[in-house]
Amino acid sequence: TLGVVSDHIAIRTSYQGAPDYARQLHSATPDIQVHGTQYLLDTLSADDRLLIVDDVFATGRNMLAVLDHLKSRLRKNFPEAVRIACLYEKPSQRRVSLKPDFVIDQTDDWLVLPYELQGLSLAEIKTHKPFVAALAERYGLNLPPNHNGEKQ
Repeated sequence: TLGVVSDHIAIRTSYQGAPDYARQLHSATPDIQVHGTQYLLDTLSADDRLLIVDDVFATGRNMLAVLDHLKSRLRKNFPEAVRIACLYEKPSQRRVSLKPDFVIDQTDDWLVLPYELQGLSLAEIKTHKPFVAALAERYGLNLPPNHNGEKQ
């Protein structure tokens, strides 16, 4: 609607669970898998502009894994203009020299994003994210429906 032609796809990175994530924070060579890039590999060219958006830029290793994955497979077709945007940056956790180009907010606080609550029952939220349940109760907030579609 702004006169800018764009194409949006979702990619993801993964690791083997929380213990593996904690280990990789201190590893010199973390094993981060990148998924969902085939469309980019099929369509990107060197003269394209690429904006990669992430929710939280913490260590920077996931973003570096994405960029390395694309560079190694696209080679000469890797776009010359690549920018990184994120909702939140956690500067004290950064483990790479890479920095986002666009940041909405910086924090070192623990974040709970809305999609983390999706599919959880009120009991699960109270057990695993009690501060969220307390805020919802205190301010009369409606939590997302649980996996059965029931209102919380």
